[in-house]
Amino acid sequence: MKNSNAKYWNSRYRAFGGVGYPDREVSRSDYANRVRLLRRFIRIGEGMSVLDVGCGDGHWYNLFVKDSLKGEIDYTGIDISPACIDAARRRYPKCHFLVASAASMRVAKKHDVVYSITVLQHITGEELRKSIQNMISATKVNGIVVILEKTVKNQEDGSFYIKGRTREFWIEQFYGSCRLEHEYPLPEAGVQILNFITSICRALLTGKQVVSGQKSLVRGHIPSQTILSPISGLLYRIVKKGLLLVTKPLDVLLTYVPLPAKTMTRLYIFRRIR
Repeated sequence: MKNSNAKYWNSRYRAFGGVGYPDREVSRSDYANRVRLLRRFIRIGEGMSVLDVGCGDGHWYNLFVKDSLKGEIDYTGIDISPACIDAARRRYPKCHFLVASAASMRVAKKHDVVYSITVLQHITGEELRKSIQNMISATKVNGIVVILEKTVKNQEDGSFYIKGRTREFWIEQFYGSCRLEHEYPLPEAGVQILNFITSICRALLTGKQVVSGQKSLVRGHIPSQTILSPISGLLYRIVKKGLLLVTKPLDVLLTYVPLPAKTMTRLYIFRRIR
């Protein structure tokens, strides 16, 4: 799968920056939802050790770990992209960063918290199995492994940017060494509504059949933007910003009152038991 390739992630980082999305407004809304959800379920105290698998340019340290702490922690970030790691080292010189894939990483010490945010959904096959085993091995007994990954009703073929897996698949990968302690859907009402509106706009503008999901959309981005007139493009951006602003209170509410659906992107917290 090309998405586990260092060259791919180097080019993506250079194109879109740490957020990884072509649409900055959508990415800001999505990241705010992720940080809010992580802060609800995870408490990282002074002196704890943290391993960030797929750390990018250190944005999770900045948005989640750093802002939630009063004291110092032992933080290590790992990413397959040398460009991301170079940027992370410049931003956080006191932290420890390594260039490695989740499947190839070698971490000598055990950590209290090991987390990977929407990283494993880009990995397939034996590489995925090794990645998960490495994360478990890097976790202390009674420590936690945290993943936030796309969850679908039926297993996907992984031919596109993201490979969705079922809830049962994710849980099975940690069975034996860990127990599932918490799971929770990522609040993304604004992004979901925007994706639906975008798919309709794309269909109307191109005459193509409306299709849903990541295969037609990249987080609210219309692939054929060249067909938009300046006025239509401006109108779309205004509607997009307004929609994300209006739906923000709903996403905040959904952080505490979840939807019953077992699909969507979901947070899984596993406690290592042996």
